[in-house]
Order: sequence, then C-alpha cells, then structure tokens
Amino acid sequence: MIGKYQLVWVGLAATAIAAGSLIQTRFTHDIDAARKHFVEVHHDKALADATKTNDALKEIYQSLRLLAALPGVQQVDRHGNNLTDEARTTIQQIYNNLASNVDISEIYILPIDFDPVHIDPLTQARETPIASFDNLIVDPASRMRPGTGAVVDPALVPKGASKVPEVEDFEYAQQVEQANWYKSNYPTIDKINGLEVPFLSSPELITCDNTQYIGTGKDADRSGLVFSVPFYDKDGKLAGLIAGMILSSALKSLLPSSNLALVNDGYHYANLSQGSDSLAAAFEGLSNGKEDPTLAYNEVLPIAQRDYRSPWRIWAGASQQEFQQAREVVDAVAERRNSYMVLAAAVLAIFGFLRLVQRNIMQTRGLARSHMRARMLANKSEAAAKESAAKFETLNADISKLNTELADKFKQLSLAQDQIIQSGKMAQLGQLVATVAHEIRNPLGGIRTTSFSLRRRCIEAGIDAENQFSRIETGINRCDAIITQLLDFSRSQAITADHQDIVAWLQATIVEFAEGTPPPVTIKLYLPDDRLEVPFDSERLRRAVINMAGNAREALLSKTMVAGRAPVIEVELRRTARGVEIEIRDNGPGIPQNEMAKVGEPFFTRKSFGSGLGVAATRQVAALHGGGLSFTSVEGQGATFTLWLPLEQADSVNAA
Repeated sequence: MIGKYQLVWVGLAATAIAAGSLIQTRFTHDIDAARKHFVEVHHDKALADATKTNDALKEIYQSLRLLAALPGVQQVDRHGNNLTDEARTTIQQIYNNLASNVDISEIYILPIDFDPVHIDPLTQARETPIASFDNLIVDPASRMRPGTGAVVDPALVPKGASKVPEVEDFEYAQQVEQANWYKSNYPTIDKINGLEVPFLSSPELITCDNTQYIGTGKDADRSGLVFSVPFYDKDGKLAGLIAGMILSSALKSLLPSSNLALVNDGYHYANLSQGSDSLAAAFEGLSNGKEDPTLAYNEVLPIAQRDYRSPWRIWAGASQQEFQQAREVVDAVAERRNSYMVLAAAVLAIFGFLRLVQRNIMQTRGLARSHMRARMLANKSEAAAKESAAKFETLNADISKLNTELADKFKQLSLAQDQIIQSGKMAQLGQLVATVAHEIRNPLGGIRTTSFSLRRRCIEAGIDAENQFSRIETGINRCDAIITQLLDFSRSQAITADHQDIVAWLQATIVEFAEGTPPPVTIKLYLPDDRLEVPFDSERLRRAVINMAGNAREALLSKTMVAGRAPVIEVELRRTARGVEIEIRDNGPGIPQNEMAKVGEPFFTRKSFGSGLGVAATRQVAALHGGGLSFTSVEGQGATFTLWLPLEQADSVNAA
C-alpha cells in the first residue's frame, strides 16, 4: 500500500506542475498580446504626433512662402526704402500671427548677394538684412522675464543682463550658405513647380534671441534653427530670401506629447520633447547605432513637410517600465498571481485531505487488527478517530477562512483597479483639454488677423462697422480667456517661483483689474503696511486672482443680484499661521446650498458662458505652490474665496 500512496503523491505533483505550466503559458500569451497592443497604440499615437508636428513646420513654411509672394517684398530695394507702410504692416501681422502660433523669434528679408562681412558703401558699416521683424525679442532684458514673456520689474533683472550682446553672426553665415544653395539650384522662378517653393533648414546654431539666455547664461537657451524660402523679382530672377529663426526650446514645445524627438540626420539635429528625460540615454544610444534593452518600443516616422536638402523625421519611443505599467500587463500579472494562489490553495487542500484519508485508513486498519485482542484498544481507536474528525473539521474551517480572506483580497484589488481607472480618465481629460485648447487657439489667431485686416479696409472705405468689430474683438478675447483657463487646468508642470513683494504685486494686479470694471462695482483693497516677500509664480498666480475677482464681478453684474444693493468687491491680503492668504469677498447673490458641492468640479458653471474650469484651475495653481483654495457662501449675501500660499516653497513642490 505504501507504493500506491506514493503513486497518488506523484500524480498530485504532476497535476500541479501541469496546471502551473498552463498558467505560465496563458501569462506568456497575454504578455505577447499586450506587447502587440502596446506597440500598435504607440504607433498610432506617433503617426498622429507626426501629423501635428508637420502642421507646425508647414505653417512656418507657408508663412515664409506667403511673405515671399508679397509684391512689396518682390519689388523691395537693397535698403527697403521703397517698402511702404502698408507692406510693413502686412509683414508685421503675418509675423505676429506666426510668432503667436509657433513662437518664431525673428523674420529677415535678405538680398541674394548678402555679405555680412562686406562694408555697405551707403551706411559705411557692415551689411545688414533689408529688413527684420523681431519686436518680440529686441532688448528682452528690459521687458521680458526669461522663459515666460511676462513684464519684469527692472530691479529684478540681473545686473548687466541688458548688456548681453545679440549674436547674429551665426545666423548671417547660415543665411549666406542658404542663399548660395538657392543660386545654384533655383536661380530663376521657372525652376519652381507652382507653389512648391524650395524650403531649407539649418544645423543648430547660436541665435540673437536672448529672451531665455539672459536668465541662465546657457548657450542652449539661445540655440535654434534658421528656415528660409527664396523670393524672385518681377522678371523671375532670384532676388533674395525670407528667413525665419526659431529657438530649439520653441520647437520642443511644438512636439505634441512626451517620448518624442524631432530629428534631421542631414543637419545632425535632434530635439527631445518635454517630459522625455528618462529616454535621453536610450535615444542617444540609438543615434549611435546601439539597441537599448530598456525600450519596449521605438520607431522613426517621416514628416511630410519637405526640406529640399535633408528630410525631417519624428522619433517615438517608450520604455520597458512604461510597458510594465500598462493596464493589460498589470492585469496579466495579477491574473497569474491569483491563479497560482488558487492552485496552491487547491493543492494544499487536496494534500491535507489525502493525508487525512491515509492516516484514517491506517488507523482504521490498526483498530481492526487490535479489535480481536482487546476491547480497551478498540476504545482507544475510537477516541483517535474522533480526534481525527475534529482535526478534519478544523482543516475545513481553515480552508473556508482562507477562501474568505482570498475573496476580500480580490475585492480590495478591484477597488484599487477602479481608482487607477479613474486617475487615468482624469489624466486623459487633462490631455484632451490641452489638445482642444491648442486646436482652437490656432484658428482664433487667424480670425483675429482677418478681423484686423477687415477693420482697416472698412475704415479706408468709409464704412462704419466699429460696433460689429468691437463685438468680434470682445468675443475673441472671451474665447481666448476660456482657452487660457483650459490650458491652466491641463498644465501640471512645476511653477516658476521667485521671491518678491506680494503686497506690491497684488496692488498692481487689482489696479489692472479695476480698470476694466464698470462703475457700478466698487472695489476695496486691504493690504498690510509692510513688504511681504513670498516665493510665487507671478503670471500663473495673477491669472488665478483675476479669475476669482472676475467671478465676483460677474456675480455682482448678473440678473440675480439683489435689487437696491450697491455691488462691492473686497480684496484682502493677510499673513496667517499657514502662510499668506488672499481673500476675495462680494455681496452678490451667493451660491445656492445645493450647488456648493459642485463648485470646483471640472466643467461645472452657473454662467451662460465660460469653460467651467476657472475654480478647478485656480485650485491647481494654489496646489502647485504648496497651498490651497477654500470658499464659503450664504445665498443672498455673497461669497468668499480664500487662496493661501506657504511662506516658503517645499522641495517637493519645487520638484513637481
């Protein structure tokens, strides 16, 4: 009988091994399917990202091509003396629109024989372009905060920053090289097929845009590229080129998502998108022909916009860590773990049952052999049988308890999965909001430019349509404000916090807000007597404060305002135990009690217009500073919103 029992144990072990092998085979199949789906999803996303990046390069190309086709440009003389005010205005508007959409730094109009080393006999100085349009970057230290575009208090500009020279020699040298290429390949307009005007790029070089460089002193912050197209005179002869300069940091911001790189092998240029620092080493290895095992996916896709010397491409990649965090992989790992746990529990239960049966059989046989010898031994065997039954019941109870605990663990796992799904939805919502805002802002810039041109033509034609254009401008500004709220809600990158006097800052912000407030509304400002130095991001906090004050103003001017009550907004700055508080109170209609819980939820609004993201974006700005936002309201008496900031930024906030 010992041999039979051994056969049972071997069979049980073989069954367990076979079941484990099936579990592992299923897991391998699930991982392979998850990897295939992961690659497909990233491939589709990379195709969409390549299309968006191509649209940005295409907009640069089409704007430069449009400038090259202007009659004023084609007929311009060497020093631009015959360039009319209307032509300059048209060029400036095209440049402003391009700078607004893709953040291009400067546009040059250059003669085809441009030689920056040669002395101009008319000016007795080195030759310069015919004209340039760069009023957004000229003397940036006197007007701009590096990297933000915000107006700077001169006292905050680093000593000697305004004296940083604007280096244009590298741009000029590249423009001369591009001009020589056009002379060799497209000397006359008959070489061009329709609208297919040649378009050239350049290697990365040091530019004259010091907007970010003055704050860091790093050449990387003033490095960029030069794009150009040729233009021809009325006889079809090559007359010069239109060149546009853009910083590499601006090109980086045009990449629609992380884990991307804009690449041009011919110019030895590669620019990783924001948020892709973890892939930098892997991308550098691939550039040198080395495969990186930490990558789960990498692909190079072409960009449709043609560079006539070297094509542009998009590189997309994803790490093994990102793949391991994919939902399908997490589910497959959890399923394998749970399957092994169930298998182990089943094997243990069967093993215990067989051991119990074996022992009971041996005890029963022993009792049978002893029965003939003594009744006393029979009683002892009966007691042993009862003891075995009790142990069997205990084992059954332990197995039931194990099943109950296992069910509880499954329930906890399900709750955790639901939380992960909800977090993913909110992240996708933020990405969707940013995409919608970006896609709306581009045509909105075209509407603003068209409205400006139509208004000018109506004035010249003596047509009185000022009211209509004012309404159009008001609508554009309202849409632009909503887009700003959408972008504030979608952004989660770290703030740029500088120590400054928040008392003076808040006074200037409220004065600016009061200038746009109609007379019926009275604004009262309560400030401390002394300076209060606090680290904060002035631009993002300004939008948060203007948003809270704007909500109060709209409530006071709404139809639900209590009749006969003088509308008042009170703004108070005070220092408390938790830091600095900015409190904005109004005596308007207040918020109904049944809507208090919804205030701050994305897309909830009580107004007939607006995004419903104002309070959510304001709370996010406060949280990025390490602070918070609270509010109270009594219906019919008004509402109070309080935004507070810590006196010092925590390291976790600065590293957010």
